[in-house]
Amino acid sequence: MEAVLAANPGLGALGAVLNAGVRILLPDLETSTPMETAQLWG
Repeated sequence: MEAVLAANPGLGALGAVLNAGVRILLPDLETSTPMETAQLWG
């Protein structure tokens, strides 16, 4: 959320419902390394 607001100055001032045609830049998110999983049963 913070990255989207940082990439789109003034977006938070538009409110929760945006008008049609408002352009929002969605920045690439950092991907994390997948965690190893352990199977507990079966």
